[in-house]
Amino acid sequence: FACRIVVVDCVRARSLSLLILASCDGATGAARALARADAIAKDSACKICLVLSEHARIVSKGDRGLVDESPFVARDGAGNVWAGRGRTLDVYSPAGDFIGSFGRDGAAAGEFRYTGPMYADRNGDIHIFDSMLGRETVVSSRLQLKSVRPVPGGINKVVSSRNDALVFVNTVHSDSTGTAFLVHLVGPTGIMRSFAKAPLNGSSATLERNIATDVFGRLFVGERYAPTIDIYEQNERIPTRITLPVSWDAPRDGDPRNMPSSDLAGLVQDMVVDQRGLLKVIVWEPKDDWKSNATEFRGPGGEKMYREKDYTVSWYRSSVLLVDVATKRVLDQQFSSVPLWGFLDTESAFGYAYDTRGQPELVLFDVKY
Repeated sequence: FACRIVVVDCVRARSLSLLILASCDGATGAARALARADAIAKDSACKICLVLSEHARIVSKGDRGLVDESPFVARDGAGNVWAGRGRTLDVYSPAGDFIGSFGRDGAAAGEFRYTGPMYADRNGDIHIFDSMLGRETVVSSRLQLKSVRPVPGGINKVVSSRNDALVFVNTVHSDSTGTAFLVHLVGPTGIMRSFAKAPLNGSSATLERNIATDVFGRLFVGERYAPTIDIYEQNERIPTRITLPVSWDAPRDGDPRNMPSSDLAGLVQDMVVDQRGLLKVIVWEPKDDWKSNATEFRGPGGEKMYREKDYTVSWYRSSVLLVDVATKRVLDQQFSSVPLWGFLDTESAFGYAYDTRGQPELVLFDVKY
């Protein structure tokens, strides 16, 4: 028999993995997963090949530049790296040296309740979105405050459009029927258009969206636990779809609680589209031996559950897929020994490694071809 793996929580930012429960039914999907993995290798014999190389490694140095496992990291126009740390941001040089910090706890201009997603505009300024205050703060590469404006609260992801005055956001919405993350186009006066209007029947963890834009003004929207990416043209309401050839069984309806087999749900972590129109996607695939780093226990209702034995060893292996949007084919796939958490821009990414004491190190990568 096989056990269906169900994600029930994702509360520990340090863990790189999820708390899961298993219920037994059906046959294993291992053979199907292996077949798909083989297909990826054959399809991606590359003519355009990815090169993933470590560029710099940032380590904690006391209170000056304390590395935290923030999913929110960005690069400004001067090449400096901004990393969220609760209510402040630490700034590092392109070589990884600590430059300074910006922000503090509070609600005044230049203060934050929670430093969330960020992006750099065409002038190289950093736009910081505080999901708790519902506010966007713009700061120069010299750490000077430039402007502040209100935005929808609960923002999880953000990308700019070709016009820096307009941004696409993935933001939480809740009502009496449940909670969902929706995608909106936000302008100076508020929400201008909405995409990905998911049914409000899931949790914020299961309905998160990845978003990206390209030089043609198209919007790419992908669910986190489903290998599908919808592409919206500027004036079209019905998107076209790309399905990624992943090596895990996708959960039904994109909800990791609906896994069809014994596989741990994989996830799409982040994506960008470069100047040539090629899509780069960070994917986390479950390791074959993930249970060797799992401790089994019983939940409140007697259900079987698992947690990590060693949080510095992930249940997943991460990679970057290079996808030709026009042909919907995977051109190459490059794996990383360091878990990749997100893209800094179209040619760089970041992830976290751990030293011998279990302390996180922010690792910067070049992702080129």
